[in-house]
Amino acid sequence: MSKFDLNLLASLDALLREKNVTVAAEKLGVSQPTMSGMLNRLREHLNDPLLVRVGRSFELTPRARELADQLRQTILIVDTLVASKANFDLAKTERHLRIMASDASLLLVAPYIFRAAALAAPGLTFEVVPVDSPVQGVYQGDVDLCLTGDTVGEVEGGAASVLRTKILAWETSVGIVDRAHPLDGDVSFDQFLSYPYVAASFPGILRTAEDNIMVGLSRQHPPRIRVPSFLAIGAVGSGTQMIGIMPSRMIPLLPPLWNLKTINLPMEFTRISLRALWHCCHDDDPVHQWLRATAVAASAELMTTRATTAEER
Repeated sequence: MSKFDLNLLASLDALLREKNVTVAAEKLGVSQPTMSGMLNRLREHLNDPLLVRVGRSFELTPRARELADQLRQTILIVDTLVASKANFDLAKTERHLRIMASDASLLLVAPYIFRAAALAAPGLTFEVVPVDSPVQGVYQGDVDLCLTGDTVGEVEGGAASVLRTKILAWETSVGIVDRAHPLDGDVSFDQFLSYPYVAASFPGILRTAEDNIMVGLSRQHPPRIRVPSFLAIGAVGSGTQMIGIMPSRMIPLLPPLWNLKTINLPMEFTRISLRALWHCCHDDDPVHQWLRATAVAASAELMTTRATTAEER
């Protein structure tokens, strides 16, 4: 086999990630025939078809699947190595950052980051995406930083050696119910089990939101309804006998028209953490260092606000 052309690495990465010649071409800004030619060259170099048609779509061959993760990590590391850090000036830096965040992180932490950026780094732009497979998203380089709760769980496999995680803050969960609900104040575990509940659910996570506050709760007492955000819990629970479970510091964000009150959940329920998750290739990047430091500062300020209890709402 002839010496591999390193200029084809970006094309190979795009093809393995997108599994589609046309989409990969658009991502790299080349024509579809050009990308098709690159695929043919890659197939010849690697002596493997890489993409095979299955029905109406393409799938990776075993050899391509073997290459995909290692290649993605190589691309991320190379991008970091060639990025210039000389004469860095945050105020003059132009960069687009993609943050994956739960609605709790988006509403409680992200605004602090955006306000700080407006003052210190006006050239930064941001995109916030919902929590969806946070470990994979950070590992593949699809997001620059993930801000979410214990739903991240333990990072395993190849990602464990390159991903970083840091606890930013601790939070208690509180129950929310319709104001006419029979439960009030402190609630025992038996009382909790007597009513259906609604819980937040995020795709691609290792643990359910309710299992973060009590291991095995989803098996012992599964939620009647799952919704994709914490704030939606209030809307769904309003006017019903269901109990909602959400972070206590989000309670002030619930609109009065939903006519809700809070209850103090059983003592068996534990605190949950807010975590930052990032790729090690960003450890020494000054923009990412600023981003993480600002998230830490935002969380520290958040911790100075008291959690809402049943007696206060």
